[in-house]
Amino acid sequence: MKTPGRKKRGVEHLGLSIDSPYAQIAWVRNLEEKLGVRIEFPIIEDLSMTVAPERHVGGAGGVHPRRSANPPGDLR
Repeated sequence: MKTPGRKKRGVEHLGLSIDSPYAQIAWVRNLEEKLGVRIEFPIIEDLSMTVAPERHVGGAGGVHPRRSANPPGDLR
C-alpha cells in the first residue's frame, strides 16, 4: 500500500491492532496473496488493549477509525 507524497510531507503510517501477531501476519499475507495488496508500514499489536482505548482507536462493530499524529506526537 503506497500513499503518494506521504514521505515528502513527512508522514509515516503505523498500524495498531488488537489482534495477535499471528492474526496480523495471516491478514497481511492474505491481502498480498488474494488481492495483490502489500502493506508497507509496520503493524504493532495491542493485544492487552492498553493503547487502543487510550487513543480512542477501534470502534463498535469492528469499525476502526483512522488517526494521525504530527511530529510532536499530537494525535488527531
